[in-house]
Amino acid sequence: MATTDYSLANASGAAFRADLNQTLQAIVSNNSSATEPNPTFAFMWWVDTTNNLLKQRNTANSAWVTLGTLDGGRLLKDGSSAAPALAFAADTDTGLTRGGANQLKFVAAGDDVVTASSSDVVINEGGNNLDVRIEGQNNSALLFTDASTDRVGIGVSDPGTFVEIASEAPYVTIRNSTQEDNDGGRESKFIFEGEQSGGEISTLAEIGAFHQGVNGGSSDDQKGRLVFFTNGGSAVNEVLTLGGDGDALFCGTSVITPGKNNTDVGASFEKTANGTSLYVSNGTTVPIFVNRNTTGTVFAVRYQSVAKGGIDVTTTSVVYNTSSDYRLKENIVGINDAIDRVKQLKPKRFNFIQEPSIVVDGFMAHEAQEVVPESVTGTKDEIDDKGEPVYQGIDHSKLVPLLTAALQDAISQIETLTSRVDALEA
Repeated sequence: MATTDYSLANASGAAFRADLNQTLQAIVSNNSSATEPNPTFAFMWWVDTTNNLLKQRNTANSAWVTLGTLDGGRLLKDGSSAAPALAFAADTDTGLTRGGANQLKFVAAGDDVVTASSSDVVINEGGNNLDVRIEGQNNSALLFTDASTDRVGIGVSDPGTFVEIASEAPYVTIRNSTQEDNDGGRESKFIFEGEQSGGEISTLAEIGAFHQGVNGGSSDDQKGRLVFFTNGGSAVNEVLTLGGDGDALFCGTSVITPGKNNTDVGASFEKTANGTSLYVSNGTTVPIFVNRNTTGTVFAVRYQSVAKGGIDVTTTSVVYNTSSDYRLKENIVGINDAIDRVKQLKPKRFNFIQEPSIVVDGFMAHEAQEVVPESVTGTKDEIDDKGEPVYQGIDHSKLVPLLTAALQDAISQIETLTSRVDALEA
């Protein structure tokens, strides 16, 4: 290792040869030394053995430029976005530069394209009109960000909304990886938030999917429910639940059949093997409110798609209809034994168990059923498969034809007797 002043002074042969040898040694060793050569010259080399670096003097001979390490590593100056440390001869504003401590920048046309550091990787850090596109094997825009519109496309290169997905099978999967069987577990959610005028972030609504355990418990199966939540002003509350069996519960209803053998309030659709049943239960206000702005039917009833009746509204009243068109009937005959049958009816005075203080007039359903079967539904003393009673009901309007016929017979008899009395008195 040697350095020299690169000045070969006149000297004797031995002295000159020693001076020349030292100069040649400095040249072949690139001025290898623990201290920098003195004097220095533009473009000269220096092997800095203290720091194990290879350096070269700059053009102005004012500083050293570090080129690399002595074990073959290459070292670059920091550079800048406009003049990268590692660039191309034909494209000097495109290449690599050091942005700061532990930070590397990929630069193109003087703009920061990718900034990688020990903490993150940022694409388009300068906020330029730089689109980012990731290609798949069969899709040239598998992931695309449109910088000019601040939109993201998945499978589409011109997204029309903030996020747009285009695919022959645009499915999105959200999976809770927690392994559990509890009711309400395995949940996944979409959460919708907004910022208030003061900057507060509030949750406006949520959509969540949950495991549906058996009777609210634990079950190792795939059953689930979808729940919609909205914020009522102070908290997010459940407003719609779609159950695993196809049931739908509204307005926070907690049971599938509100009001059936219970006093729970709410509204729901219950899915059964025979179709869907609607339940509406209310504590103190009207459970079902129906309005029509013109006269006509507000509720229609059909049996096997054939109209059987309904409820109509007029400008002054409500009309309860049952099918009675002559075109629906056959074997039409008069009622000949009306008075005898009316005499078989057994009207009573009684109170219902639930209202012991109110006494009313009426019939025992099974007794009226013996005389006018079509006026009564159900079977006497019937119970369901759970041991619950299935109560009979009566439609008093079905007694009207019989009572009318009996009254007509009675009027006819009264008229006959009146005629006889008038004849006797004449």
